[in-house]
Amino acid sequence: MDPHLWLEKARELEIENTRLRQLLETAGEYAERSFVIQAESEIQHRREIEIAQTEIASTRSLLRQAYQDTSEHKRLVVSELHHRAKNMLTMVQAIAAQTLRNAGSLEEARSALLNRIAALSQANDVLVNKGRSASIRTIVADAVNLLSDGARSRFQVSGPELQLAPRTALALAMALHELGTNAAK
Repeated sequence: MDPHLWLEKARELEIENTRLRQLLETAGEYAERSFVIQAESEIQHRREIEIAQTEIASTRSLLRQAYQDTSEHKRLVVSELHHRAKNMLTMVQAIAAQTLRNAGSLEEARSALLNRIAALSQANDVLVNKGRSASIRTIVADAVNLLSDGARSRFQVSGPELQLAPRTALALAMALHELGTNAAK
């Protein structure tokens, strides 16, 4: 072969070799950038996972605390309900004992007991519907309604609007019922 031809072939090979090296360098740089981008993306993804896990743990802790608070509140409500039921039964027992002690006949005792329990029930309804207090106007109106015979009322009620504590409201309702019953006799 001709030396010029060899030289030309060698130059062509060198040019091709240079071009291939540049391609390899470009590919290497591209691969390195891709690797860095992928590594950064992976690091960001791990951070997001850690944040999510922290938020999940925090939420679980809050839910656990809310459950404990709810359980405690439920226990307190049940305890208060039990206490109020015992008080109400004690009051009904006292009303029954007083009614039976002072009754002239079985029919009189039956009627008085039913009316007294109805008065207690109405006063209790007012308290349950209002919550922690009751209107004196409502307590008096309920007592008057129990005593009315369906005809035009013989009662005229007036005065300021006052809120009564639960025990006071029950006591007033019972006292008004007793006074009204005694007046009717």
